[in-house]
Amino acid sequence: RALLEEIRRLAVSGFVAFGRGGLEIGGVLYGLREVNRMTIHAFAECSCEHAHGPAFVLSEGDRNLLTQLLQPPAGLETLGWYRTHTRKGLDLDAADRDLFDQFPSGAKIVGLVVKPARWGPSTAAIYVRDAMGDILPRTPHEFTVEPPEKSLEDAGKTESEPAGCARFGFYRRSGRQIGRAHV
Repeated sequence: RALLEEIRRLAVSGFVAFGRGGLEIGGVLYGLREVNRMTIHAFAECSCEHAHGPAFVLSEGDRNLLTQLLQPPAGLETLGWYRTHTRKGLDLDAADRDLFDQFPSGAKIVGLVVKPARWGPSTAAIYVRDAMGDILPRTPHEFTVEPPEKSLEDAGKTESEPAGCARFGFYRRSGRQIGRAHV
């Protein structure tokens, strides 16, 4: 929960940076892979020049920085990316699909899209690019990321859960793998 709350806090900070939608932010997610689960332990924000406006659309310089961020910290793997959508819903757009393309093919890559709100909880959705290159689910399955005051009250974490991590499990529906958040 702490990791998602920090991403939410950064998303809200970008959102309120200036009127009419603020600045979108994004970065890289790191953690560990198991057979049917990814556990995210850390993230790194990718500075964006916003050369194409307030959206998180990468310039050539931003792509160079992202390439450096793809090298995970010791003991962790690069699992995917996160990005905010401040002007639209949680559906993937061309810039999101481009982010998936920046990661090596052949491994599951998770994409976390967060839609910040000025007050109260933010909404988010998880997408997974599978080893074959398909991005699932086709439409977002939204969940909320509560501000700290609310989420700390309702945390209910188990003792076996590492502090500050977010788990993403996978399940099959009609033979297709779809991501599911455990926060």
